[in-house]
Amino acid sequence: MKHFSLTLTLVAVVLLAAGSARAQVGPVFSLDDNPAIPITSPPGPIPGFGAEDPYGMALIPPPGLAPSPSLPAVFMGPAMDQDLLVPPSPVAPLPMMHMPLLGPGYLDAVTDNAFKINPAPMIHLGFSVDRLSLGLAGAAAIESACNQQSGDIYHTDQAFTHPAAFVGILPGMPGYNGPLPTVGMGNSNLMLFDESVLGLTVVGGVGVPTPPGVPVPPPFVASHDNLDALNWKLFDVNGDFMHDRWVYLSTPPDAAMMGPWMPGDVMDMAPGGLLFPGMPPYAPAGQLGIVPGPMQSDCIDALVVWDDGMQGGPAWGGPGAEPMLDYALFSLAPGSVSLWQFGLSEADIFFTNFTGSFWLYASAMDLGLMGIPGPAIGANVDALEMMHPGDANLDYCVDGLDYVIWSNNYLPVGAATDWLRGDFTGDGLTDGLDYVVWSNNFSFGCPAVPTAVPEPASALVLTLGLFFIRRRSRA
Repeated sequence: MKHFSLTLTLVAVVLLAAGSARAQVGPVFSLDDNPAIPITSPPGPIPGFGAEDPYGMALIPPPGLAPSPSLPAVFMGPAMDQDLLVPPSPVAPLPMMHMPLLGPGYLDAVTDNAFKINPAPMIHLGFSVDRLSLGLAGAAAIESACNQQSGDIYHTDQAFTHPAAFVGILPGMPGYNGPLPTVGMGNSNLMLFDESVLGLTVVGGVGVPTPPGVPVPPPFVASHDNLDALNWKLFDVNGDFMHDRWVYLSTPPDAAMMGPWMPGDVMDMAPGGLLFPGMPPYAPAGQLGIVPGPMQSDCIDALVVWDDGMQGGPAWGGPGAEPMLDYALFSLAPGSVSLWQFGLSEADIFFTNFTGSFWLYASAMDLGLMGIPGPAIGANVDALEMMHPGDANLDYCVDGLDYVIWSNNYLPVGAATDWLRGDFTGDGLTDGLDYVVWSNNFSFGCPAVPTAVPEPASALVLTLGLFFIRRRSRA
């Protein structure tokens, strides 16, 4: 019995140590400023009014398009639109500076390289929406009815076929080629991070948290933070304010004029590299099949890149996006020409394999959003990420760390639960159904394939191990 107890204790210690060493430390995000009337970012040459109207099509900007009020209050800030932030820490109740992007002044989308040797067959989509977006179902519908939607991060309740399944399809016609079979696989969304968890505000008082589902006034001058770029993992790993991972990004028309880069281009930076004016992009707009140009063009405002081949664009010695090898998911900002031309929505998610073509991957309705083509107010996906089923800590790898999270939250009767607590099915419980999801996806996205899948009974091992640890600590 003594040896058995020691074994249980060692198992628990190893699992807990691993979990604490690689716990969720993101997400990384940026906040939207207003190029026409900015708080901290430089004024833009194009009178865009932020994420809701990057081309400045409104003659008079609605009050809801005011800049994010937390920008000047960021810990170790002030921050600009282009800067990357992380959630508060115990010593800082406001978002903290993660890394100055040292780029164009305004950021529309950011991602690292999502490519993995062992991708999951299905993914969920994580996303945020802007201040004027309307939810059709799920948490986004509740939050938009309460005027709280702009700082939240949601995820789809259903999984979609991994876009890797479509990367090798024959090149289509130039431009838009219609929907993929993934369209219609979803219909709603769930809350992943409420804005209060990220240290953001929706009531006009910087640092004032507001729980989800509480009605607040509509956006007015400097009242609502808008999260407009998103990545799960840290770019700056060693704390020197320089990125240690590849960065892929897009910029709005205002920053494109400063570059000059087009708002439909995908730019990239090598680890430790900078973004200089005149640098060739990783993928120009035409390679995605969208309309190039500073105006009367398409603007990418949400992005996930899978860079399978030689990494990087021409500026870093790489070939740029390699057709039918690299691929991406993206959305287009309000005012983009292709949305008008093909009757598409700012809340639609598109797929490209960089052959000069793009397809509809998930519709606004698949995300539980109000997708309305044209100038009418509907919903605008403003940031995008992907999630492997079973990956509770969002490190892109379904492994034992996620099992620890599931087991620690197993059957929390009467307690709130969510994806980050092991509820992968979205039914409000962390139970055996979620274990099935985890075990079916075990090892996906991981650099090395583990040799065995823990059985559910080993949750008892962890629990007993914790019991012995606590008894010893009290002795």
